[in-house]
Amino acid sequence: MNRKNFWKISSLLTLFSLLFVSLACDRQSSENSDKSLKSEDTKKGIAICVLRGTAGNEKVTGVVHFTQMKGYVLVEAKMEGLSEGKHGFHIHEFGDCNCADGKCTGGHFNPAGTKHGAPDSEERHAGDLGNIVADANGKASLSWKDKVIQLSGENSIIGRAIVVHAGEDDLTSQPTGAAGARVATGVIGIGKENKSAAASSSKIATCVIKGTAGNEKVNGTITFTQDGDKVKIQGSVMGLTPGKHGFHVHEFGDCNCGDGKCTGGHFNPAGTKHGSPSSEERHVGDLGNIEADAEGKATFEFTDSVIKLSGNHSIIGRAIIIHAGEDDLTSQPTGAAGARVGVGVIGIGKS
Repeated sequence: MNRKNFWKISSLLTLFSLLFVSLACDRQSSENSDKSLKSEDTKKGIAICVLRGTAGNEKVTGVVHFTQMKGYVLVEAKMEGLSEGKHGFHIHEFGDCNCADGKCTGGHFNPAGTKHGAPDSEERHAGDLGNIVADANGKASLSWKDKVIQLSGENSIIGRAIVVHAGEDDLTSQPTGAAGARVATGVIGIGKENKSAAASSSKIATCVIKGTAGNEKVNGTITFTQDGDKVKIQGSVMGLTPGKHGFHVHEFGDCNCGDGKCTGGHFNPAGTKHGSPSSEERHVGDLGNIEADAEGKATFEFTDSVIKLSGNHSIIGRAIIIHAGEDDLTSQPTGAAGARVGVGVIGIGKS
């Protein structure tokens, strides 16, 4: 090999070496950047609350999303149908929306027994999220990074309620900021892609059933009471067609779809097969059927030893789904019970 060719090959090898090192550094930098994003900003838990107007405020609607980030929960809300101006915006103790005036939700969520304050006050209720501001068209939005609320643990907001008030929270008046009547409420449910959120334990839970699109006559209330190792389930649902209707706990407490499909599939943390409530192998959410009479009313009371109101099998923050047809208790994966006609989020009840 002559000297000229040798230097050509040597130069090319040097160029390729530099290119390889550059690409490796870029890749390492990208990986480090990805790791940083994953540790700092990745969504670790999601919760959702669908807001409905109280009696006389039926035009008020909205959706609130909670996302667990590193060191805070991102609260994002959008609402319509409000009067122009500021409206108190709080988390309340009980996820019970069975009262027309919203008062079944109790007072502000305040596990530490502190004074009411602004969201950025040193002393405040856990549920003190300040105000949401509506424009002249009644539309409001909010985005807030909150370092107090949690989506897991004994102070979790899962299964509690959001309450929006008629007036402004003045952030100082005790115990609630003099924000006036309650114009909208909703239960905070476990959102999709959420593997870490969990409700605090409770002895009583409640679920208000509303009809899906095209099934607006369906409505009812269900109460769950922890009784030793079993949970007593009592309820009454109206507006159904006569006959049996699949009755299940579904994975997500998300009622933001007209057809009820945002609730996902049956609550099935163990990945087992579908079965009857008395089957050795079943989903946690397999509660069988409820039966409506000739007038479309189903009244029921029974106990279940698989669902719980605390721990890994807790149903708080998840959803009840009532189906159009009968669960045959054998067809996989859901018993061939048909469309979803009624839906509600299971909230923490007053003990």
